[in-house]
Amino acid sequence: MILATGFVKTDFCENNTILQDYSLAGEWELVSNTPEQTLQGSRVKVDPVTGEAVFTLIKENSQCYEPGNIHWREIKAKRKNNFQLQQLLSNCNPATKSYTPAHIQLINADELKLVGTNLAGQFSTQIWHRVNE
Repeated sequence: MILATGFVKTDFCENNTILQDYSLAGEWELVSNTPEQTLQGSRVKVDPVTGEAVFTLIKENSQCYEPGNIHWREIKAKRKNNFQLQQLLSNCNPATKSYTPAHIQLINADELKLVGTNLAGQFSTQIWHRVNE
């Protein structure tokens, strides 16, 4: 059985208890990106209909991302406060743009930590804050 809230899918756990849904819908700003220190200040907007996060603002861009690029896709809730997704990686060569697995942990309702890999294959940690306008 699958339940949906916005775009976040909720599965039954092994013991048949329901995972709690958290909405990632809205706009998020990157405040920390290690080890790259790129894209800080960039924003994505999570669309609850498509289940994708699209770049709306790009800053400190050395990897040729463009507004409108789908940065996160296939976002799925796995446990309370935790999500799995595919994250776009780019190095200015269109042939090498690819999506790689990543993991989101909600720190609180307005802050999340994304852990994935960078183009060099190193672990990458990003902190994103919800934009409240």
